[in-house]
Amino acid sequence: MNKLSFCLLVLISLLLISLSSYSGTAPVNNNHIDTRQDAPLGFPVSTGAAVGYVDDKACAVCHNDLYQSYQSVGMAMSFKAASLEHTLADYNAKPLFHAASQRYYQMRIVGKDIVFKRYQRDADGNVINLVEQKVDWFLGSGNKVRSYLYQTNNGELFLLPLDWYSETKQWQMHPGFEAKNHQGVLRQVNRECMFCHNAFPQVETGSDIAWKPHTFPKDLPHGTGCQRCHGPGAKHMGQALNVASPESIRSAITNPARLPDKQRDSVCFQCHLLPSGAIVGQRRFERPVYSFRPGEILNDYLLHVDVVDSELPKKDRFEINHHGYRFLQSECFQKSEGKLACISCHDPHKKVSQEDRAEHFSAVCKTCHIPHEAKISEDVADSNDCTACHMPKRRTQDVVHAVMTDHRIQINTTRAKARLAAIEKIPPRINGLDFLFPELSPKNAEGEVYKAVSVLHTYKSPSMVDKLTAELARANIKEITPWLTLANAQISLKRFKQAEITLQKALKLEADNPKAKQLYGIVMLGQGKTEQAERYFQQALVLLPTSADIYFNYGLLQIQKSDYKKARKLFNKALAQRHNLAIAWFYLGYIAAKMDDSELAIEQFQQALAIEPTHTRSYIAIADAYLKLDKQEQALRYLKHGLTSARQPKLIEQKLAVLTQAN
Repeated sequence: MNKLSFCLLVLISLLLISLSSYSGTAPVNNNHIDTRQDAPLGFPVSTGAAVGYVDDKACAVCHNDLYQSYQSVGMAMSFKAASLEHTLADYNAKPLFHAASQRYYQMRIVGKDIVFKRYQRDADGNVINLVEQKVDWFLGSGNKVRSYLYQTNNGELFLLPLDWYSETKQWQMHPGFEAKNHQGVLRQVNRECMFCHNAFPQVETGSDIAWKPHTFPKDLPHGTGCQRCHGPGAKHMGQALNVASPESIRSAITNPARLPDKQRDSVCFQCHLLPSGAIVGQRRFERPVYSFRPGEILNDYLLHVDVVDSELPKKDRFEINHHGYRFLQSECFQKSEGKLACISCHDPHKKVSQEDRAEHFSAVCKTCHIPHEAKISEDVADSNDCTACHMPKRRTQDVVHAVMTDHRIQINTTRAKARLAAIEKIPPRINGLDFLFPELSPKNAEGEVYKAVSVLHTYKSPSMVDKLTAELARANIKEITPWLTLANAQISLKRFKQAEITLQKALKLEADNPKAKQLYGIVMLGQGKTEQAERYFQQALVLLPTSADIYFNYGLLQIQKSDYKKARKLFNKALAQRHNLAIAWFYLGYIAAKMDDSELAIEQFQQALAIEPTHTRSYIAIADAYLKLDKQEQALRYLKHGLTSARQPKLIEQKLAVLTQAN
């Protein structure tokens, strides 16, 4: 009996098993799925931004062995709902004290929930600026690192600053949070991050365009499933059920191993190729995030950029997501003429056991290289393990608590003690930028626009704003994304008149773009044109009624007009969407103080400081509120704490000096 016939005979019985016992993805949102009767075996088929996908459990109906073995692979465990079932960390550990920020961090179990806790201590050792947040999602398999996310009412995801490092079994700061000033609990997780950490979600068509809000449904897939490498599976499954020809069944799904080399490598490189975490390349402006499909060449979708570090040559740079980047530098890869690939060594469906790794990977090397006698370094125990010498583990420079395999195949001369030694994180010293694949990337002004947009997503550089302005004038780009990027950067630099001109051009491209209208409202507000600002905020809210940012900025407008009642309503609406909007809590406190409700003002300033303990104005405002209640000791407590925690300690010093003089 051939494989297809056997598959069809057992299809129904396997389906019953799969529905009851497999745990491939979370339930999908029925508002965005195809529930027609011709959905394969009742498995709903996705519509919207990512069309034609089925639950990964459907793959198990015919490919049960592969499905089951894949569940132990890191990709299958890349994203999960937070639960005590999937925990691997020590929740009884003492709080981590981060000396740079003078904050304490802890994860603990409260009932059935995992709760993040962060606080500081005042001059007397008492807890101050305490924030607690329930964890909603696990990010990462935990093989190396696991991160923790929470979700707001409007579907935004935020990263918590504490990670679990499995190899050392300890809590440490998430990469990028090592310094004194970091994003705290306010680092938003965008679609570009989730693209590689999970299967595509069920979302509406067009909701994954670059400028759209980074919101996600409450029901998300659990892990990077089969179809991220094989493409949408509904058509393939339908062909099998309809007993189509083997050729038709095969052609309805992508087998990466049968693709030409560039398309084959693009399947892996869609996630395992990142030249630099400091500046990340942009998707082509016309491409929505969830539009990539296996079988495409990656550069037709994403334009990777590489940086020049003035003090670290390219050959010496090693980051946590440098698998593909370092592999491309290998002489073995370059001389193989497309024959050597990620899947030459890695079967994505199976995890190689620790005891079999040396033999498994060395066998691949020996298909080209004749075994030879060589002087073995004293820190290599097994002379039959090619990778121990030629692809050794190293400590990564961006995630300094993790150790990864260096995929640049080379003759290694650095001993293990030096490779694995603890290091301090050093920010990159960037003095150049180019496309990773310049021959496949846009040229002239269009190419320069993509590079400038990549930089401005991370650094609001005045010179890069000028460059993007000039290059957009030369390039013939009809998509609105780079214009919005430019306007946003101009607003950050308070170049309101320039931003107004930019947004006028953007609105000619898309007259009803809510992001452009929101930014135009901010520009009008920045220039004191309150009537025009109000009109644009109202229009933006009609188009995008769940935007916390629009409600907040509209609230600022009402503050300018001294309409505190309306401002309060708008700030509360913003917080109903995004409860961690510290600046909205500050302005609620400001309004309460204006209305002589000092007790309420104090509560709201405390909320602001719990979320953002560096906010200078909140320290001064809460001190004033305490002074109105004749609570000088509490006022002094916050001001003294602000001296070491606020971003602008000189303003705190001035306030303390005035207070001391008055006494």
